[in-house]
Amino acid sequence: MEKIKLKKATFSIPEPVLKKLSILAKKNRKSSVNAIVREALELYIVEVERREFRRAMIAAANDPIFIRDLNETASAFRYADAESAETIPEW
Repeated sequence: MEKIKLKKATFSIPEPVLKKLSILAKKNRKSSVNAIVREALELYIVEVERREFRRAMIAAANDPIFIRDLNETASAFRYADAESAETIPEW
């Protein structure tokens, strides 16, 4: 697995939040507050990306040009899709 390069950054966090993070780090046996913050930021990014993707899919579902293109593509590949479906074993 490729090692990810870390870059130091400075953030201001309210003191009570930092104290709670320190307590959580000790309780949950995390290596540091940094580890908790890094994990929280990664989860936040994933959630933001999911929301953006969902918005894009909703927009596409309401776009008549996208729907037309999708139907044309499905129609063009219907025979190949049917042929491929025959090779998939039953569960």
